[in-house]
Amino acid sequence: MKDLNNPTARVISIIGCLANERHLPRSGTEIIEELGLKRTTAFRILSQLTKLGWVTRDPETRKYQLANRAELVAFRIVSHAELQSVSLPYLYTLSKASGETVLLSERVGFERAVIQQVEGTHDTRAIFKKEELRSIWFGCFGTSMLSFMTEAEIESLINEAFSESPTRATPTGQIVTPNVLRSELAGIRRQGFAVSFGARAPDVGAVAAPVFGTRGRVIGSVGICGPAYRFTPNRAFGYGPLVRDIGIKISAQMGYVAESGETEKDAPAP
Repeated sequence: MKDLNNPTARVISIIGCLANERHLPRSGTEIIEELGLKRTTAFRILSQLTKLGWVTRDPETRKYQLANRAELVAFRIVSHAELQSVSLPYLYTLSKASGETVLLSERVGFERAVIQQVEGTHDTRAIFKKEELRSIWFGCFGTSMLSFMTEAEIESLINEAFSESPTRATPTGQIVTPNVLRSELAGIRRQGFAVSFGARAPDVGAVAAPVFGTRGRVIGSVGICGPAYRFTPNRAFGYGPLVRDIGIKISAQMGYVAESGETEKDAPAP
């Protein structure tokens, strides 16, 4: 049992417990057993964190999970540095091969944030803001993650994204519908990487692949982006297999082990 006499230590320990295992949902009983807290104490803290918006509770499974802002903080504490250090050599490999800017994004719930980039060597190159939360239902750095999430997660995001309208427009005006998105995700799963042009920023092309953590959960994406006049569809698709393989190598370093009998959706084939 941990020394949790300090009230602040109890709160931090519960947040840390939810941040473990790549943020898999945990039941109240699991949290109590792991931390050795009294039942009343644990549920009082969980109730307070839920009211404050730091924790969410699934009404069906009754399990707790970090909310987006708490997940971003917890990820930095638990594995942010590890993902960055593991990925950096591979980012330079992609940068050297392509001459373009290479990005590493982390998953934050149903959003993502760029946490590392190696800028391209050309005078004209793509540069992105780091640690800004972005949607994952458009743009290849997001859809490469979304494609390999569970069916329930995908449908949950689609229901949320299209709750007010049967169509959505990306920041550059590209129109997306739920069925178009589902079809795109299926294609990404088949090839193991995603390609996009002008989805988030005009005249920018990109290719990205998912990064997995322990238990096969998608934790991020890695890829290449550049001006569309230079980083053409042919170049993007040409680099797809290399980006996919880099994603698999980073995943292995982050503790992902492919299990026999996995479906195509579980992980991209090398």
